Amino acid sequence: MIFCRSSQSPDLTLTLDQLWHHETNIKKIQVIQNSAVRFILKLKYNTPSNIIHQDTLNKLTLLAVSNRLFELSERYVRAGLSHSVPLVVRLMEEYKEEYI
Repeated sequence: MIFCRSSQSPDLTLTLDQLWHHETNIKKIQVIQNSAVRFILKLKYNTPSNIIHQDTLNKLTLLAVSNRLFELSERYVRAGLSHSVPLVVRLMEEYKEEYI
């Protein structure tokens, strides 16, 4: 993804405002997941989130929301590169030009 400050950016870019909303939504989803895990594992409400995340991974084999999204994005890029999906190939070329 490309991050920019302009609101008149191409379709594949995220403005800083969109990125903030995206992160806020991830946090909301994580809160829902934490509540569900507390209920399923019968944990107290004041159980620290690091304990919840550890129990979620160990007992339910679920990742935290941000970790799962990262895993899915890696899988998408790998599949796109292995099947030569033009969009993924172009994004990787742009990334290499910019950062490598």
